[in-house]
Amino acid sequence: MKIEKEIADRCKEYFSKYEDRLNNIELELSKKADLKEIKEVKEMLEINKINQAQGGDEGTMAVNEQIAEFRESESRKNNIIIFGISESKEAQAEHRKIEDAGAIRDLCNIMTADPNSVKSVIRLGKRSIDSEQKSKEETELEDSMEGDTEKKKKFNARPIKVVFADEKVKSKFMQNLRNLSTEGEKYKKN
Repeated sequence: MKIEKEIADRCKEYFSKYEDRLNNIELELSKKADLKEIKEVKEMLEINKINQAQGGDEGTMAVNEQIAEFRESESRKNNIIIFGISESKEAQAEHRKIEDAGAIRDLCNIMTADPNSVKSVIRLGKRSIDSEQKSKEETELEDSMEGDTEKKKKFNARPIKVVFADEKVKSKFMQNLRNLSTEGEKYKKN
């Protein structure tokens, strides 16, 4: 019986290591450019050479656009947007930022992601101060939630943009979303 348990534990450990290794390999593969992207860049460079030989500048602009698109997608790959986290009623922005960072830290702990790898936490959009700023649809939707003040708070809350230090932490966070339903009582309804 003891030997079977040891064997089962070893197997579980090996499978865990292989799963982590496979996830790392998949992550590295997703970072690599595929053949189609390489061909597109190569074609753009060839067009650029032809246009430069003819005195044109359109190829350079197209290549620069491609490079800008690539850089933008690279800068966004570590970001996630989280909806439904209640917004603080604090008057000072610094206090609200601290509460938002604390909520994200709690979520990271639930998701077994390193909370220290969060580079920034930002509420998106302008803070709503009074009900006059709400659209007709928002008011109707809010009225349909009559009596459920917690739902209303979450409806009015602006989304939060979280920037992680690297893609691995973001992936781990996203993979462990299932933990939210079992451990995240505070966030369960979202």
